[in-house]
This record gives sequence, C-alpha cells and structure tokens, in this order.
Amino acid sequence: MSLRIGHPDIHYEWSVMKSNQHMHVEIHFESPNGDENLSNMELLRPHGNEIGRGLPYEFYAEPWGRRWAAAGFEIPYEGDFPDKKVVPELASLMKALIERTWPLIKHLTRRGIEVPGT
Repeated sequence: MSLRIGHPDIHYEWSVMKSNQHMHVEIHFESPNGDENLSNMELLRPHGNEIGRGLPYEFYAEPWGRRWAAAGFEIPYEGDFPDKKVVPELASLMKALIERTWPLIKHLTRRGIEVPGT
C-alpha cells in the first residue's frame, strides 16, 4: 500500500515480501533516472542512526532493482502472511519513518504539503 507525498516518483509504502517472510515499511525513490534516486536516498543515509533511534528494527537505505532506491525497516513474520497483530506495529513504524524522514525530503515535493508533527 502506497502513501503519495506530492512527488510522482517518491512515496511511502508497506509491502509484504512472502519470499523471505518480511514486511517492509519504506520510502521508495522510483524515478526513471537511477542517479536521481540514489541522490535522493543519500539525503537519508547520513541520518540513519537518528531515523532508527529507539525503534526495534535497523534502518537501511539502499539501491533496489536496476535504478530504484528504498529506505526503511524490514519486519520478519512467521507463516504464510503477517498476523493482524502486527498492524499496529507497522502503523507505528510508518509514522516514525514519515516524521523522521519528511523534514529531509520535503523540499523535493510540491509546496504546500505539510506533515503534522514534523
């Protein structure tokens, strides 16, 4: 599930990775220009410790696929699909990810968008 933020190539997203039994809570950089995606991702990497501070999962920022990039958290689960009990934790992680990364990337988006708490 994606959360659009006013830039056609950047969004926050929850995704299920059945192949390795993980949920991802991430910000995606998906411009057709790989260098632009890496450059945007690099806005977050130096702040990784602050972004992940106090959270139970390690923050990562890395290239993804041929030209995209992603940053966020990976949450393991057991079974065929995540249990509904994990939903509040996923929501909490997304809230933290948005609050902690938005100030670093909001200049990339349309003017006028504000995220409460940032």
